[in-house]
Amino acid sequence: MCMHPLNKERNLQALLELRASLQARDACANTLNGPNALDQDQLSLPGPGPTYAQEHINHELDRPRIEDEFTGGNNIFQDQFELPHVNIPEPTSDGSEDSSDAPAPQFDPLIDQGFAGNPPQAPSPPPELEYDSDDSESNYEFTHAYDDPPILRYTYLNALADHIVRKNTVRDTETNLKNTLTAFELAPGLIPEHIVPLTTLKSIRQHIGLNTSQLLKQVPVCDKCYKRYSMADVSASSLPAVCTRELPPCTGSYMKITIKNGKPKKIPSKVLLYMRIIPSLRHMLLRPSFVQLLREGAESKQQERPPNTYFDVSDGEVWNSARIGLWRVFQQDGTVTDEPIAPGSDVLVSSLGYGLFATLNIDWFGLSKKHSCGAIYLAILNLPRHARYQIHNIILACVVSGPTEPHLEDINFVLEPIVESFKQLYAGVAVKVYQENLPQTVERLYAYPAMVDADVPAQAKHNQLPPHSHNKRIGCDCEVTKADLNNPNGKAYDPSKFIYSDEWDILRLSKESKTNQEARKRIAKDYGIRWSVFNELPGWMPHSSAPFNPMHCLYLGIVNRLWIDVIEDGYLLNSRQEETFESFLSSLVWPSQIGRLPVSKSPTTSALNRRKADEWQRLISVLPIALWISWRNALDQISDAAPNVPPQTAKKPSFTRNLKAVWECVQQLSASVRLFTSWVAYMPDIERAEQYMRHYCEGLLRLMVKLQPNHHFAMHFKQYFKLFGPCYAWWLFPYERFNGILEQIELNNHPDELETTLARWWIRTHQLHNYLERLPLDATPQERAVLEKLYQGHQDRGTLLTMAESLHGGRPVIQPSAIPSTFINLRNLDETGDIYLAVLGFACNRWPHRDFISDIAFGMPGKFFCLHKTARKLHFIHRNTVRYGCESSQRSQSDQYALLMANEGRCPVKILWHFQIEVLDEEPEICSVVSRLNMEDIPLLPWSLYAKDLGYFVAWDNSFGPVEAISPNQLVSPVVTAPFSMRHSAAHLWIVIAYDRTGSKVFKNKDNDN
Repeated sequence: MCMHPLNKERNLQALLELRASLQARDACANTLNGPNALDQDQLSLPGPGPTYAQEHINHELDRPRIEDEFTGGNNIFQDQFELPHVNIPEPTSDGSEDSSDAPAPQFDPLIDQGFAGNPPQAPSPPPELEYDSDDSESNYEFTHAYDDPPILRYTYLNALADHIVRKNTVRDTETNLKNTLTAFELAPGLIPEHIVPLTTLKSIRQHIGLNTSQLLKQVPVCDKCYKRYSMADVSASSLPAVCTRELPPCTGSYMKITIKNGKPKKIPSKVLLYMRIIPSLRHMLLRPSFVQLLREGAESKQQERPPNTYFDVSDGEVWNSARIGLWRVFQQDGTVTDEPIAPGSDVLVSSLGYGLFATLNIDWFGLSKKHSCGAIYLAILNLPRHARYQIHNIILACVVSGPTEPHLEDINFVLEPIVESFKQLYAGVAVKVYQENLPQTVERLYAYPAMVDADVPAQAKHNQLPPHSHNKRIGCDCEVTKADLNNPNGKAYDPSKFIYSDEWDILRLSKESKTNQEARKRIAKDYGIRWSVFNELPGWMPHSSAPFNPMHCLYLGIVNRLWIDVIEDGYLLNSRQEETFESFLSSLVWPSQIGRLPVSKSPTTSALNRRKADEWQRLISVLPIALWISWRNALDQISDAAPNVPPQTAKKPSFTRNLKAVWECVQQLSASVRLFTSWVAYMPDIERAEQYMRHYCEGLLRLMVKLQPNHHFAMHFKQYFKLFGPCYAWWLFPYERFNGILEQIELNNHPDELETTLARWWIRTHQLHNYLERLPLDATPQERAVLEKLYQGHQDRGTLLTMAESLHGGRPVIQPSAIPSTFINLRNLDETGDIYLAVLGFACNRWPHRDFISDIAFGMPGKFFCLHKTARKLHFIHRNTVRYGCESSQRSQSDQYALLMANEGRCPVKILWHFQIEVLDEEPEICSVVSRLNMEDIPLLPWSLYAKDLGYFVAWDNSFGPVEAISPNQLVSPVVTAPFSMRHSAAHLWIVIAYDRTGSKVFKNKDNDN
């Protein structure tokens, strides 16, 4: 008998609670019997650190683990002995990050004994909400602020804007606020007598829900090893307050003394800033937009997909196989398994009503020349891609204080509170959820960490895997070594010869490495493996949960090295060719939303080393034709001979400088990158991209070019696309932009407050969005305007962190520019009347029941299609946030070319006009008038064999087909265009490069759309 998912969820929760009770009872019994009474098959859990008493763990964030309640405490690298336990916390409906003081969980009855064959029983009551001592339901209610009259709410928001947007000091802002309130007193009755106005910024923030302290936790840590302490430890300590960590010993300090108001005060030497995950999710689930986005994401995931096609993370194997109701078992013989808590207790996360998939990103960035800090972001993969990476939907789980990065295993101290949060969410937390026009409902929320999404060094540190600089291993899940990377007869670039590592064995070694110092050193030296606290989580795997990210690997790793190591250091462009190369790049017409362009006055200088990933992304898309234009001879062919190396060069190139062979490699790399970075991952395309990459790497090896680990990592992309879907769903561009946003925040330059300012900024952005969504009906336009100004002041002023296509199924979203109030006469647009006839054909196809005929078809049956009261001219349109302009508008001519999806396939077109067509008693429709570029009888070109995978279309210059009126839904890609001429025939041609695969980031429109 099939069990309803809701009943399975209730069964699971009841089993978790029952298991916790039995586990505690058995652990107590085993403690009385002594450690020698344990059987070999009993469970063991690696405790990632000492017990609560030894560690003085911050009570707010670090709940004692189950095993710590019954053992004498384990050292992070050496366990005295182990007692039976599991790797998930006691189940609780506690809504906070910490629940050490929370009451024992209430046991719900088993609602459905379906796993035992019993019939379902009556529905259970909703889960009971519980809050920790420092959290309450009032933290999630803001009706008290909305009870204020609109004029007072506006005054409060304007005071905040004075301080945040207009940069007035706190003293000046509060003085202006008091003066305004004094003026209100001169108008009796303006403010009700029972309301006492607030006069300080601190009280206003608290009153309207902008108090960041509710979501921010500051944890004192050692300034060297990041071992966590409590504020009580700091207060009770005395200098030098040496860190109490023993293995390995640490000489850092966790307390220092500062002078405040002329008196000494003890403060932490360093703090970690945590945005509390569970309370943050509670707030997000009370937003109407967030709940609606979850619903949209769930609906899109129910749509049928073509075989071997991956539109999003939800099409990957992880999404469709991840389960809760398991625990991770570390057997005494060293084996590691994930086993059900009880028969039938494991449930697919995707089958739960509120089962969230989360991804973590960890990265470091510079706040100054000598100070860097880290950020750990948490994204919700259930959201549609167009909303997944908006700041108010991202949790800044931790800001890691600098000025340097944590060393090796020290990162575990940083990650442990996040792991504890995931344990609670894995067991389920009762939360309130917004319902439209209905009271809030109480649901059980689950979360599953799907992956850590970071660059290779950060991944290696997070999962405690060998870095790519390890003398033997290079940090991937196969047995390729560093020596194999540049061996022409090796196996580094042939996936069919890869021998994959056993990830369960890696977990075994990781666990073994923490038993004693000798094992730690031996395993780190031989395998590069150490203990990671994330290894406690069921389902988490060292490599499968840490995919290589295409952004860093392809653009910053492979394309970057191609330019620097081969083209630049190989001196493959002489001065004349450099000039030709730059001239061609300058002639390219890019879409207006494209971002940074690969144009430089000196593209072969060392400044290219510092280019951003999106600049390398643009460059590789045009590099094959740009190099062909620069290297070709009079017959439009590339010869083998390279330019002479300048005689004064100190370091001569060590590889074979064959221009034709290099160009073949370049076009194979360009095709591979374009296919790998598709909006949709079609597995035959991915396999072809893998073959291109293999040929590229083998071609460079034949030229004796030294390759890097990134070249091998790219050969693993196929397995990660199968697990997580296309790279656009999870690559690093959004997180890199988050780092850029944090770098631009104005800081007070107090070393002890830099990271705190960043954390509070991010939390306040969430809170402003919460307030914006909960505005009362009586909110005035002035109140909305100042709130919008506050909110926009917290947003990125450059690239919006959304992808250009949602690709979740459903009809594409078409948004027009400002719609004029007047109509346009269609017959006045050209002498032949072709535009009028094309729009007439569009109207006949759209509304066939109206029987439209031409306005000069007298005597014919039907209704005249009005030529001057039907169409309004549009300057541009957005299709799924991608802008398409037209020739008739001076504002958008850079976007006047695009790709059209026709019955015979895609073809480049020139967009002449955009219209909004209005017919009486019908919904307005947008149509685009286009003319196809002439591609007939184009001569064979060197890249013709790869043209489809490169996205290259070639057409005759200034030669177009007849006018057509089409639906904007048929516009499928922006394009890059440039003219060029053939040398041997003097033919004038156009190159059109599709940008549907590599995409474009969405910029805030500089034009006034509204």
